[in-house]
Amino acid sequence: MARCTISRPGLRTHPAVGEVAVVAVSDHGGAHRLRAFVVPVTPVPVGLEADLICLARENVAAIMVSRGVSFVPSLLRTAAGRLRRHPVRRGAW
Repeated sequence: MARCTISRPGLRTHPAVGEVAVVAVSDHGGAHRLRAFVVPVTPVPVGLEADLICLARENVAAIMVSRGVSFVPSLLRTAAGRLRRHPVRRGAW
C-alpha cells in the first residue's frame, strides 16, 4: 500500500495542493492509521498521489508518513476556522 505524509511543511509545498490535513483513521481491523486529506487547487492531475508520496518521504520523518491520500472538495472547519477532525475521520462531507 502506498504511504503519504503528515502535512505540515511537506505536502503543502506542492503547487497542486491548496489545503491538507492528516488525521488518524480507523482501518478494518480497528487500528488507527494516518491518512492525508488533500484539497487540490485544480482538478486532480494524474499521478498526484504518487508525487505527494515522494514529496512526503523526502521531507518528513518515516513515522509521520501516512497510509494514503484522499482528495476532497474542502476541509470541514468550525466557525473559528479550526479543523473538525471527527467528521473528517468519518469522511462526512
